[in-house]
Amino acid sequence: MSFFDTNPLGRILNRFSVDQQKIDVQLSPTASQLVMYVFNLTGTLIILTSNSPWIAISLLPLSYLYVKVASFYRSSSRELQRLDSISKSPIYTAFTEAVNGTATIQAFGATDRFAQDNAHKFDYNCRAGFISYAANRWLTVRLEFLSNILLMLTALLSVLTFQLSGSASSSAAAAMAGLALSYAPGLSDTLNWLLRQFTTLETMMVSIERLVQYARIDPEEVVGRALNKPAPDWPARGAISFKDVTMCYREGLPNVLDGMSLEVAPSEKIGIVGRTGAGKSSVLVCLFRLVELKSGLIEIDGEDIYKLPLRQLRSRLAIIPQDPVLITGTLRYNLDPFDEFSDELLWKTLGQCSMEAATRAHPDGLSRQLDERGANLSMGQRQLVCMCRALLKNSRVLVLDEATASVDRETEDLIQRTLESALSHVTTLLIAHRLETIMNCDRVVVMAAGKVVESGPPLTLRETAGSRLRELWEARG
Repeated sequence: MSFFDTNPLGRILNRFSVDQQKIDVQLSPTASQLVMYVFNLTGTLIILTSNSPWIAISLLPLSYLYVKVASFYRSSSRELQRLDSISKSPIYTAFTEAVNGTATIQAFGATDRFAQDNAHKFDYNCRAGFISYAANRWLTVRLEFLSNILLMLTALLSVLTFQLSGSASSSAAAAMAGLALSYAPGLSDTLNWLLRQFTTLETMMVSIERLVQYARIDPEEVVGRALNKPAPDWPARGAISFKDVTMCYREGLPNVLDGMSLEVAPSEKIGIVGRTGAGKSSVLVCLFRLVELKSGLIEIDGEDIYKLPLRQLRSRLAIIPQDPVLITGTLRYNLDPFDEFSDELLWKTLGQCSMEAATRAHPDGLSRQLDERGANLSMGQRQLVCMCRALLKNSRVLVLDEATASVDRETEDLIQRTLESALSHVTTLLIAHRLETIMNCDRVVVMAAGKVVESGPPLTLRETAGSRLRELWEARG
Protein backbone atom coordinates (compact mmCIF):
# COMPACT_ATOMS: atom_id res chain seq x y z
CA MET A 1 0.00 0.00 0.00
CA SER A 2 2.99 2.32 0.39
CA PHE A 3 3.00 2.43 -3.43
CA PHE A 4 0.14 4.94 -3.29
CA ASP A 5 2.06 7.08 -0.78
CA THR A 6 5.09 7.40 -3.06
CA ASN A 7 3.30 7.67 -6.42
CA PRO A 8 0.94 10.61 -7.05
CA LEU A 9 -2.41 9.73 -8.59
CA GLY A 10 -1.54 11.79 -11.68
CA ARG A 11 1.52 9.65 -12.38
CA ILE A 12 -0.52 6.46 -12.09
CA LEU A 13 -3.24 7.83 -14.37
CA ASN A 14 -0.60 8.94 -16.87
CA ARG A 15 0.84 5.46 -17.14
CA PHE A 16 -2.50 3.70 -17.43
CA SER A 17 -3.87 6.22 -19.94
CA VAL A 18 -1.14 7.78 -22.09
CA ASP A 19 1.37 4.92 -21.88
CA GLN A 20 -1.31 2.26 -22.26
CA GLN A 21 -2.81 4.09 -25.23
CA LYS A 22 0.58 4.23 -26.95
CA ILE A 23 1.02 0.48 -26.56
CA ASP A 24 -2.54 -0.51 -27.50
CA VAL A 25 -3.19 1.94 -30.35
CA GLN A 26 0.07 3.35 -31.71
CA LEU A 27 2.69 0.63 -31.30
CA SER A 28 1.55 -1.79 -34.04
CA PRO A 29 0.88 0.85 -36.74
CA THR A 30 4.20 2.55 -35.99
CA ALA A 31 6.13 -0.72 -36.27
CA SER A 32 4.28 -1.56 -39.51
CA GLN A 33 5.07 1.84 -41.04
CA LEU A 34 8.71 1.54 -39.98
CA VAL A 35 9.02 -1.75 -41.86
CA MET A 36 7.32 -0.16 -44.89
CA TYR A 37 9.77 2.77 -44.95
CA VAL A 38 12.72 0.38 -44.60
CA PHE A 39 11.55 -1.49 -47.72
CA ASN A 40 10.93 1.80 -49.55
CA LEU A 41 14.44 2.99 -48.72
CA THR A 42 15.96 -0.33 -49.76
CA GLY A 43 14.12 -0.28 -53.10
CA THR A 44 15.10 3.33 -53.78
CA LEU A 45 18.78 2.65 -53.06
CA ILE A 46 18.74 -0.42 -55.32
CA ILE A 47 17.33 1.66 -58.18
CA LEU A 48 19.87 4.46 -57.65
CA THR A 49 22.87 2.16 -57.46
CA SER A 50 21.63 0.12 -60.43
CA ASN A 51 21.67 3.27 -62.54
CA SER A 52 25.27 4.07 -61.61
CA PRO A 53 27.54 2.05 -59.31
CA TRP A 54 29.36 5.30 -58.50
CA ILE A 55 26.33 6.42 -56.50
CA ALA A 56 27.07 3.64 -53.99
CA ILE A 57 30.45 5.27 -53.31
CA SER A 58 28.88 8.71 -52.84
CA LEU A 59 26.40 7.20 -50.38
CA LEU A 60 29.16 6.43 -47.86
CA PRO A 61 29.89 10.05 -46.78
CA LEU A 62 26.20 10.93 -47.03
CA SER A 63 25.32 7.95 -44.83
CA TYR A 64 27.88 9.10 -42.27
CA LEU A 65 26.32 12.59 -42.18
CA TYR A 66 22.85 11.09 -41.97
CA VAL A 67 23.82 8.87 -39.01
CA LYS A 68 25.32 11.86 -37.19
CA VAL A 69 22.18 13.95 -37.73
CA ALA A 70 19.92 11.03 -36.80
CA SER A 71 21.88 10.24 -33.65
CA PHE A 72 21.67 13.84 -32.43
CA TYR A 73 17.94 14.02 -33.22
CA ARG A 74 17.13 10.68 -31.57
CA SER A 75 18.79 11.55 -28.28
CA SER A 76 17.07 14.95 -28.20
CA SER A 77 13.67 13.60 -29.24
CA ARG A 78 13.81 10.79 -26.69
CA GLU A 79 14.47 13.21 -23.83
CA LEU A 80 11.79 15.60 -25.08
CA GLN A 81 9.26 12.76 -25.12
CA ARG A 82 10.32 11.84 -21.61
CA LEU A 83 9.87 15.46 -20.47
CA ASP A 84 6.43 15.50 -22.11
CA SER A 85 5.35 12.37 -20.21
CA ILE A 86 6.79 13.62 -16.91
CA SER A 87 5.18 17.05 -17.22
CA LYS A 88 1.77 15.52 -17.91
CA SER A 89 1.62 13.77 -14.52
CA PRO A 90 1.22 17.04 -12.52
CA ILE A 91 -1.61 18.02 -14.87
CA TYR A 92 -3.51 14.80 -14.13
CA THR A 93 -2.81 15.21 -10.40
CA ALA A 94 -4.03 18.82 -10.38
CA PHE A 95 -7.14 17.87 -12.35
CA THR A 96 -8.02 15.08 -9.90
CA GLU A 97 -7.43 17.32 -6.89
CA ALA A 98 -9.53 20.11 -8.40
CA VAL A 99 -12.43 17.76 -9.17
CA ASN A 100 -12.37 16.21 -5.69
CA GLY A 101 -11.96 19.57 -3.93
CA THR A 102 -14.22 21.77 -6.05
CA ALA A 103 -16.42 22.74 -3.10
CA THR A 104 -13.43 23.64 -0.92
CA ILE A 105 -11.74 25.65 -3.69
CA GLN A 106 -14.90 27.65 -4.31
CA ALA A 107 -15.60 28.12 -0.59
CA PHE A 108 -12.16 29.71 -0.01
CA GLY A 109 -12.29 31.77 -3.21
CA ALA A 110 -9.21 30.05 -4.59
CA THR A 111 -10.56 29.44 -8.10
CA ASP A 112 -8.25 31.96 -9.78
CA ARG A 113 -5.18 30.66 -7.95
CA PHE A 114 -5.90 27.06 -8.96
CA ALA A 115 -6.63 28.11 -12.54
CA GLN A 116 -3.33 29.98 -12.66
CA ASP A 117 -1.44 27.02 -11.19
CA ASN A 118 -2.96 24.69 -13.77
CA ALA A 119 -2.11 27.15 -16.55
CA HIS A 120 1.53 27.10 -15.42
CA LYS A 121 1.50 23.29 -15.51
CA PHE A 122 0.05 23.33 -19.05
CA ASP A 123 2.65 25.90 -20.14
CA TYR A 124 5.44 23.72 -18.79
CA ASN A 125 4.06 20.72 -20.66
CA CYS A 126 3.69 22.74 -23.87
CA ARG A 127 7.36 23.71 -23.76
CA ALA A 128 8.40 20.13 -24.41
CA GLY A 129 5.84 19.85 -27.23
CA PHE A 130 6.97 23.09 -28.87
CA ILE A 131 10.67 22.17 -28.69
CA SER A 132 9.83 18.71 -30.05
CA TYR A 133 8.07 20.36 -33.01
CA ALA A 134 11.09 22.62 -33.55
CA ALA A 135 13.39 19.59 -33.45
CA ASN A 136 11.31 17.94 -36.19
CA ARG A 137 11.70 21.06 -38.35
CA TRP A 138 15.44 21.04 -37.62
CA LEU A 139 15.63 17.44 -38.79
CA THR A 140 13.58 18.10 -41.92
CA VAL A 141 15.87 20.93 -43.07
CA ARG A 142 19.02 18.79 -42.74
CA LEU A 143 17.49 15.74 -44.37
CA GLU A 144 16.27 17.89 -47.28
CA PHE A 145 19.80 19.23 -47.63
CA LEU A 146 21.32 15.73 -47.71
CA SER A 147 18.60 14.54 -50.09
CA ASN A 148 19.27 17.43 -52.47
CA ILE A 149 22.98 16.58 -52.46
CA LEU A 150 22.10 12.99 -53.34
CA LEU A 151 19.72 14.19 -56.05
CA MET A 152 22.45 16.38 -57.54
CA LEU A 153 24.94 13.51 -57.47
CA THR A 154 22.38 11.17 -59.02
CA ALA A 155 21.77 13.62 -61.89
CA LEU A 156 25.49 14.23 -62.53
CA LEU A 157 26.41 10.55 -62.36
CA SER A 158 23.42 9.59 -64.54
CA VAL A 159 24.50 12.05 -67.23
CA LEU A 160 28.07 10.79 -66.96
CA THR A 161 26.92 7.18 -67.24
CA PHE A 162 24.73 8.08 -70.24
CA GLN A 163 27.67 9.78 -71.99
CA LEU A 164 30.00 6.87 -71.36
CA SER A 165 27.51 4.22 -72.52
CA GLY A 166 27.50 3.10 -76.11
CA SER A 167 24.85 4.08 -78.61
CA ALA A 168 23.34 0.60 -78.43
CA SER A 169 22.56 0.96 -74.81
CA SER A 170 21.86 4.72 -74.75
CA SER A 171 18.09 4.19 -74.71
CA ALA A 172 18.28 1.83 -71.73
CA ALA A 173 20.68 4.15 -69.91
CA ALA A 174 18.35 7.10 -70.43
CA ALA A 175 15.43 5.09 -69.08
CA MET A 176 17.39 4.08 -65.95
CA ALA A 177 18.55 7.66 -65.45
CA GLY A 178 14.97 8.91 -65.64
CA LEU A 179 13.81 6.22 -63.20
CA ALA A 180 16.59 7.09 -60.74
CA LEU A 181 15.85 10.82 -60.95
CA SER A 182 12.15 10.19 -60.33
CA TYR A 183 12.88 8.19 -57.15
CA ALA A 184 15.65 10.40 -55.76
CA PRO A 185 13.42 13.37 -54.66
CA GLY A 186 11.28 11.06 -52.53
CA LEU A 187 14.33 9.85 -50.63
CA SER A 188 14.18 12.85 -48.28
CA ASP A 189 10.63 12.07 -47.14
CA THR A 190 11.46 8.38 -46.81
CA LEU A 191 14.51 9.08 -44.61
CA ASN A 192 12.59 11.69 -42.61
CA TRP A 193 9.67 9.41 -41.81
CA LEU A 194 11.91 6.40 -41.31
CA LEU A 195 13.82 8.23 -38.60
CA ARG A 196 10.68 9.66 -37.02
CA GLN A 197 8.97 6.29 -36.89
CA PHE A 198 12.10 4.67 -35.46
CA THR A 199 12.36 7.38 -32.79
CA THR A 200 8.66 7.11 -31.99
CA LEU A 201 8.98 3.33 -31.66
CA GLU A 202 11.98 3.85 -29.42
CA THR A 203 10.03 6.18 -27.13
CA MET A 204 7.17 3.69 -27.03
CA MET A 205 9.60 1.19 -25.60
CA VAL A 206 9.87 3.62 -22.67
CA SER A 207 6.09 3.33 -22.20
CA ILE A 208 6.41 -0.44 -22.17
CA GLU A 209 9.25 -0.17 -19.67
CA ARG A 210 7.15 2.07 -17.41
CA LEU A 211 4.21 -0.35 -17.42
CA VAL A 212 6.46 -3.37 -16.94
CA GLN A 213 7.87 -1.56 -13.90
CA TYR A 214 4.36 -1.49 -12.42
CA ALA A 215 3.72 -5.10 -13.42
CA ARG A 216 6.79 -6.21 -11.48
CA ILE A 217 5.84 -4.49 -8.23
CA ASP A 218 5.82 -7.00 -5.41
CA PRO A 219 2.24 -8.01 -4.57
CA GLU A 220 0.85 -7.38 -1.10
CA GLU A 221 0.71 -11.09 -0.45
CA VAL A 222 3.84 -13.10 -1.22
CA VAL A 223 2.94 -15.76 -3.79
CA GLY A 224 3.83 -19.28 -2.75
CA ARG A 225 4.15 -18.56 0.97
CA ALA A 226 2.54 -21.22 3.16
CA LEU A 227 -0.52 -19.73 4.86
CA ASN A 228 -2.85 -20.96 7.58
CA LYS A 229 -6.53 -21.24 6.77
CA PRO A 230 -8.58 -19.71 9.61
CA ALA A 231 -11.62 -21.46 11.07
CA PRO A 232 -14.98 -20.51 9.52
CA ASP A 233 -16.02 -18.65 12.69
CA TRP A 234 -12.64 -16.93 13.25
CA PRO A 235 -12.36 -14.64 15.12
CA ALA A 236 -14.90 -16.11 17.55
CA ARG A 237 -13.74 -14.21 20.65
CA GLY A 238 -11.92 -11.11 19.43
CA ALA A 239 -8.84 -11.24 21.66
CA ILE A 240 -6.02 -9.16 20.15
CA SER A 241 -2.35 -9.31 21.10
CA PHE A 242 0.45 -6.97 19.97
CA LYS A 243 3.88 -8.30 20.99
CA ASP A 244 6.98 -6.11 20.49
CA VAL A 245 5.63 -4.76 17.19
CA THR A 246 8.08 -2.66 15.18
CA MET A 247 7.02 -1.13 11.89
CA CYS A 248 8.08 1.57 9.43
CA TYR A 249 6.28 2.60 6.28
CA ARG A 250 9.29 2.32 3.96
CA GLU A 251 12.88 1.30 4.22
CA GLY A 252 15.02 4.19 5.38
CA LEU A 253 12.21 5.91 7.28
CA PRO A 254 12.08 5.96 11.10
CA ASN A 255 9.99 3.40 12.96
CA VAL A 256 6.43 4.57 13.62
CA LEU A 257 5.85 1.67 16.00
CA ASP A 258 8.87 0.79 18.10
CA GLY A 259 8.45 -2.30 20.25
CA MET A 260 4.74 -1.74 20.92
CA SER A 261 3.00 -4.32 23.12
CA LEU A 262 -0.71 -4.40 23.96
CA GLU A 263 -3.19 -7.04 25.10
CA VAL A 264 -6.89 -6.56 24.31
CA ALA A 265 -9.44 -8.85 25.97
CA PRO A 266 -12.52 -10.16 24.11
CA SER A 267 -15.36 -7.61 23.92
CA GLU A 268 -13.14 -4.92 25.43
CA LYS A 269 -13.45 -1.38 24.15
CA ILE A 270 -10.06 0.31 23.90
CA GLY A 271 -9.55 4.00 23.22
CA ILE A 272 -6.20 4.80 21.62
CA VAL A 273 -4.99 8.39 22.01
CA GLY A 274 -1.77 10.35 21.70
CA ARG A 275 -0.27 13.40 20.10
CA THR A 276 0.11 13.71 16.32
CA GLY A 277 2.74 11.23 15.12
CA ALA A 278 2.46 9.01 18.19
CA GLY A 279 1.56 5.98 16.06
CA LYS A 280 -2.20 5.70 16.71
CA SER A 281 -3.31 5.10 13.12
CA SER A 282 -0.31 2.84 12.54
CA VAL A 283 -2.00 0.31 14.85
CA LEU A 284 -4.81 0.08 12.28
CA VAL A 285 -2.28 -0.17 9.44
CA CYS A 286 -0.64 -3.17 11.11
CA LEU A 287 -3.92 -4.84 12.04
CA PHE A 288 -5.12 -4.79 8.42
CA ARG A 289 -1.63 -5.63 7.12
CA LEU A 290 -1.34 -2.56 4.93
CA VAL A 291 2.39 -2.63 5.72
CA GLU A 292 4.55 -5.59 6.70
CA LEU A 293 6.13 -5.62 10.17
CA LYS A 294 9.86 -5.30 10.67
CA SER A 295 9.59 -7.47 13.77
CA GLY A 296 7.10 -8.56 16.37
CA LEU A 297 3.84 -10.49 16.36
CA ILE A 298 0.13 -9.65 16.11
CA GLU A 299 -2.38 -12.34 17.05
CA ILE A 300 -6.17 -12.43 16.97
CA ASP A 301 -7.64 -15.32 18.93
CA GLY A 302 -4.20 -16.91 18.94
CA GLU A 303 -3.75 -16.76 15.15
CA ASP A 304 -0.73 -14.91 13.75
CA ILE A 305 -2.38 -12.55 11.26
CA TYR A 306 0.74 -12.49 9.08
CA LYS A 307 0.29 -16.20 8.43
CA LEU A 308 -3.30 -15.81 7.23
CA PRO A 309 -4.49 -15.15 3.66
CA LEU A 310 -4.79 -11.40 3.25
CA ARG A 311 -8.28 -11.48 1.73
CA GLN A 312 -9.67 -13.61 4.55
CA LEU A 313 -8.01 -11.50 7.25
CA ARG A 314 -9.47 -8.24 5.98
CA SER A 315 -12.88 -9.74 5.29
CA ARG A 316 -13.17 -10.88 8.92
CA LEU A 317 -12.45 -7.43 10.41
CA ALA A 318 -14.71 -4.36 10.35
CA ILE A 319 -13.66 -0.73 10.08
CA ILE A 320 -15.33 2.67 10.17
CA PRO A 321 -12.83 5.14 8.66
CA GLN A 322 -12.61 8.88 9.19
CA ASP A 323 -13.60 9.53 5.58
CA PRO A 324 -16.66 7.36 4.82
CA VAL A 325 -16.36 5.37 1.60
CA LEU A 326 -19.56 5.35 -0.47
CA ILE A 327 -19.92 4.68 -4.17
CA THR A 328 -22.47 5.61 -6.81
CA GLY A 329 -25.43 3.26 -6.58
CA THR A 330 -28.40 2.46 -4.37
CA LEU A 331 -28.35 2.55 -0.60
CA ARG A 332 -28.94 -1.22 -0.65
CA TYR A 333 -25.86 -1.72 -2.82
CA ASN A 334 -23.72 0.39 -0.49
CA LEU A 335 -24.89 -1.61 2.51
CA ASP A 336 -24.74 -5.02 0.86
CA PRO A 337 -22.62 -4.93 -2.34
CA PHE A 338 -22.47 -8.74 -2.59
CA ASP A 339 -26.22 -9.29 -2.03
CA GLU A 340 -25.69 -11.45 1.06
CA PHE A 341 -28.47 -10.17 3.34
CA SER A 342 -32.24 -9.95 3.20
CA ASP A 343 -34.12 -6.66 3.15
CA GLU A 344 -35.52 -7.46 6.60
CA LEU A 345 -32.01 -7.61 8.05
CA LEU A 346 -31.06 -4.40 6.27
CA TRP A 347 -34.03 -2.58 7.76
CA LYS A 348 -33.26 -3.98 11.21
CA THR A 349 -29.66 -2.78 10.96
CA LEU A 350 -30.75 0.66 9.79
CA GLY A 351 -33.00 0.81 12.84
CA GLN A 352 -30.09 -0.03 15.14
CA CYS A 353 -28.18 2.91 13.65
CA SER A 354 -31.15 5.31 13.80
CA MET A 355 -31.31 5.46 9.99
CA GLU A 356 -34.57 3.58 9.46
CA ALA A 357 -36.96 6.53 9.80
CA ALA A 358 -35.04 8.73 7.37
CA THR A 359 -34.75 5.87 4.87
CA ARG A 360 -38.46 4.99 5.02
CA ALA A 361 -39.33 8.66 4.60
CA HIS A 362 -37.56 8.67 1.25
CA PRO A 363 -39.82 7.57 -1.67
CA ASP A 364 -37.26 5.01 -2.91
CA GLY A 365 -36.32 3.54 0.47
CA LEU A 366 -33.44 1.09 0.10
CA SER A 367 -33.38 1.79 -3.65
CA ARG A 368 -32.47 5.43 -3.04
CA GLN A 369 -29.66 6.48 -5.36
CA LEU A 370 -26.49 7.77 -3.71
CA ASP A 371 -24.17 10.13 -5.57
CA GLU A 372 -20.45 9.59 -5.79
CA ARG A 373 -18.90 9.56 -2.30
CA GLY A 374 -22.42 9.92 -0.92
CA ALA A 375 -22.53 13.60 -1.81
CA ASN A 376 -26.32 13.75 -1.37
CA LEU A 377 -26.02 12.65 2.28
CA SER A 378 -24.72 14.63 5.21
CA MET A 379 -21.39 13.67 6.74
CA GLY A 380 -23.19 12.19 9.75
CA GLN A 381 -25.46 10.08 7.55
CA ARG A 382 -22.48 8.75 5.61
CA GLN A 383 -20.83 7.63 8.83
CA LEU A 384 -24.04 5.97 9.96
CA VAL A 385 -24.19 4.04 6.67
CA CYS A 386 -20.63 2.84 7.37
CA MET A 387 -21.77 1.87 10.87
CA CYS A 388 -24.59 -0.18 9.32
CA ARG A 389 -22.09 -1.93 7.10
CA ALA A 390 -19.96 -2.81 10.11
CA LEU A 391 -23.01 -4.22 11.92
CA LEU A 392 -23.97 -6.33 8.90
CA LYS A 393 -20.47 -7.76 8.74
CA ASN A 394 -21.01 -9.21 12.23
CA SER A 395 -17.28 -9.20 12.95
CA ARG A 396 -15.93 -9.66 16.45
CA VAL A 397 -13.28 -6.98 15.84
CA LEU A 398 -14.18 -3.38 14.97
CA VAL A 399 -11.79 -0.47 14.38
CA LEU A 400 -12.92 3.16 14.35
CA ASP A 401 -10.30 5.54 12.97
CA GLU A 402 -11.30 9.08 13.97
CA ALA A 403 -14.84 8.08 12.93
CA THR A 404 -16.49 10.94 14.82
CA ALA A 405 -13.95 13.66 14.02
CA SER A 406 -16.05 15.25 11.24
CA VAL A 407 -19.59 14.68 12.51
CA ASP A 408 -21.87 16.75 14.73
CA ARG A 409 -22.46 16.01 18.38
CA GLU A 410 -25.84 14.34 17.74
CA THR A 411 -24.34 11.84 15.27
CA GLU A 412 -21.45 11.16 17.62
CA ASP A 413 -23.93 10.33 20.38
CA LEU A 414 -25.79 7.98 18.01
CA ILE A 415 -22.54 6.17 17.19
CA GLN A 416 -21.64 5.91 20.88
CA ARG A 417 -25.08 4.48 21.74
CA THR A 418 -24.76 1.93 18.94
CA LEU A 419 -21.36 0.87 20.24
CA GLU A 420 -22.81 0.37 23.70
CA SER A 421 -25.91 -1.53 22.57
CA ALA A 422 -25.65 -3.37 19.24
CA LEU A 423 -21.85 -3.73 19.42
CA SER A 424 -21.39 -4.40 23.13
CA HIS A 425 -20.10 -7.93 22.41
CA VAL A 426 -17.51 -6.74 19.86
CA THR A 427 -13.86 -5.97 20.56
CA THR A 428 -13.48 -2.32 19.61
CA LEU A 429 -10.37 -0.24 18.96
CA LEU A 430 -11.34 3.43 18.92
CA ILE A 431 -8.59 5.69 17.56
CA ALA A 432 -9.48 9.27 18.44
CA HIS A 433 -8.11 12.76 18.63
CA ARG A 434 -11.06 14.19 20.55
CA LEU A 435 -10.63 12.88 24.08
CA GLU A 436 -14.34 13.14 24.88
CA THR A 437 -14.91 10.34 22.36
CA ILE A 438 -13.01 7.73 24.37
CA MET A 439 -14.22 8.52 27.88
CA ASN A 440 -16.86 5.74 27.68
CA CYS A 441 -14.28 3.09 26.75
CA ASP A 442 -13.33 0.27 29.14
CA ARG A 443 -9.70 1.25 28.88
CA VAL A 444 -7.60 4.01 27.36
CA VAL A 445 -4.18 3.45 25.84
CA VAL A 446 -1.90 6.48 25.53
CA MET A 447 0.80 6.23 22.86
CA ALA A 448 3.99 8.20 22.36
CA ALA A 449 6.93 7.61 20.01
CA GLY A 450 5.39 4.37 18.75
CA LYS A 451 4.97 2.78 22.18
CA VAL A 452 2.23 2.31 24.77
CA VAL A 453 3.25 4.62 27.60
CA GLU A 454 0.10 4.47 29.69
CA SER A 455 -2.99 2.28 30.01
CA GLY A 456 -5.98 2.23 32.32
CA PRO A 457 -9.59 3.30 32.93
CA PRO A 458 -10.15 6.73 31.32
CA LEU A 459 -11.77 8.44 34.30
CA THR A 460 -9.08 7.16 36.67
CA LEU A 461 -6.24 8.32 34.40
CA ARG A 462 -7.87 11.69 33.80
CA GLU A 463 -8.08 12.35 37.54
CA THR A 464 -4.54 11.11 38.25
CA ALA A 465 -2.04 13.94 38.61
CA GLY A 466 0.94 13.61 36.27
CA SER A 467 -0.68 11.01 34.01
CA ARG A 468 -0.21 11.27 30.25
CA LEU A 469 -3.97 11.31 29.67
CA ARG A 470 -4.41 14.19 32.10
CA GLU A 471 -1.70 16.16 30.23
CA LEU A 472 -3.53 15.59 26.95
CA TRP A 473 -6.86 16.53 28.56
CA GLU A 474 -5.51 19.78 29.93
CA ALA A 475 -3.79 20.65 26.65
CA ARG A 476 -6.81 20.00 24.45
CA GLY A 477 -7.85 23.68 24.60
